Amino acid sequence: MDEFKNHHPVLELAWKRFAELNENSMKHQDDYMKQRRIIIVLAVLATLFAIIVDGYGDFIGAWKVFDFPVGTIVEWIFQLLLIMTPIVSSAIAAFSNKFQQGAKYLAMRGAAEEILKEIYTYRTVLQGESDRHKWLNERLGTIQRNMFKAVSGELVLKPYKGNVPPYYDPDPVNGYGDPGFTDITAEEYMEYRLEDQLAWHIKKIQTLQTERKRIQILILLFGGLGALLAALGPGFSIWVALTSSLVGAYVGWEELRGLDLRVTNYSRVILELNLIRDTWLTLDEREKTGEEAIKLIRGTEKILWTQHSQFLKAMQEEFAEAEGKEAELIENVIQKSKESAEELQQKIFDEAEGVVTDAIDSALERVALGVEDSAAEVTTGMARIAEEVEDFYDRRAAAMAAQAEARAEGYEEEVFDDEFYFEEDITATVDAALSEASAMDSTAAGVSNEVEANVQAAETYASEIQDVDDDDFVDEVFDDDYGDDDIFDSVADDDDWDNVSGSNS
Repeated sequence: MDEFKNHHPVLELAWKRFAELNENSMKHQDDYMKQRRIIIVLAVLATLFAIIVDGYGDFIGAWKVFDFPVGTIVEWIFQLLLIMTPIVSSAIAAFSNKFQQGAKYLAMRGAAEEILKEIYTYRTVLQGESDRHKWLNERLGTIQRNMFKAVSGELVLKPYKGNVPPYYDPDPVNGYGDPGFTDITAEEYMEYRLEDQLAWHIKKIQTLQTERKRIQILILLFGGLGALLAALGPGFSIWVALTSSLVGAYVGWEELRGLDLRVTNYSRVILELNLIRDTWLTLDEREKTGEEAIKLIRGTEKILWTQHSQFLKAMQEEFAEAEGKEAELIENVIQKSKESAEELQQKIFDEAEGVVTDAIDSALERVALGVEDSAAEVTTGMARIAEEVEDFYDRRAAAMAAQAEARAEGYEEEVFDDEFYFEEDITATVDAALSEASAMDSTAAGVSNEVEANVQAAETYASEIQDVDDDDFVDEVFDDDYGDDDIFDSVADDDDWDNVSGSNS
């Protein structure tokens, strides 16, 4: 570009500022649209998860693979997704609002277009003006200060490292033909600026129209599908919420993209630029004066700038409205997920309560059966105790009688075998033996009476146990003041009783 090396530094600075703002605005626009697209998709997914949890939770929860509760895990996963979806959406929306992605994109886009307008004014209308360099420098400062205010004082720009001016290509067929640093005539202006913008808008409006038709077809398709599902009955009507969510998502995306507004604005720009170009082309060479050239340039810049201003203003309003709708949508989804979580919690509580109730009932039944069995065991045990006591005392009395008789026989044999037999000693010995035998018989009689008394007491106690109800029986067995708990322990442990009876024998 040696042929343009004599340009003023302010013009090169203006092109650099335009390129920098243009590139950063496109980056912020892409980031902003990606974030909004994710939020819309998450809103649709939240509706889907809510339908699955509310409508098919019990069905999914019943799935089992080899008795493993796979369905319960899947249901909890959907529940977790339902809870997490609005949280992620809120985080993304908060991030976008915090860093003002939409506002920065619009502010940078407006500043870039305004700088471009002043560059062409500098190179055409202000040709020959001695203070045009100062004027352009002041305009650059004013535009950047206004942009700084529009982004609330937070302006972080990625440096531009491409060609200046951007889009320049010596071959107009393959790129942007304007070299950017020379003063240009009305004919060159119409080629570099008017024709270029006219071709760009014609191409862009066709793309936008195709996108708008595709979205409108999807809106009608999902709307009709929702009506069909509602007509099919309760089994399908739950899915109407999903089709409605999809319709709302596409309508919101269409509004966020500003398709209707852009198609209308671009149509007007195309019309006005065609009129301005046709007016210039109908002039003969004598009529193409400086005054007509200024009309051409000012009319074109006015149309382009008006279109940008209207678009930026409308998009700012649309972004603010969209953010409000998204906030409302996120709030609704959060409320829905909260209600669903509460329902799941109540369901788990009810199931747990049922399990506990069943366990308590089963335990009470086992306790009742155990008390009955224990009563029967105690009755049987008491009868066995009575028998054991009676047998013990019978064996004790018999043993004592046999012992006394054996001792008497022993004395008698001892007396008759003694070589020094004395009648007095024999008489005394026999009398002593007889007295001891008589004492033993008395003791045996006393023992027998005691046995009978204990047997009668055991039978009476066993009869009383059979007559009392379960609660009184438990109280008497466990709370008796006369040591009945020892008897209960002995009955419960037959080995201990056998040891005791054996040792007493």
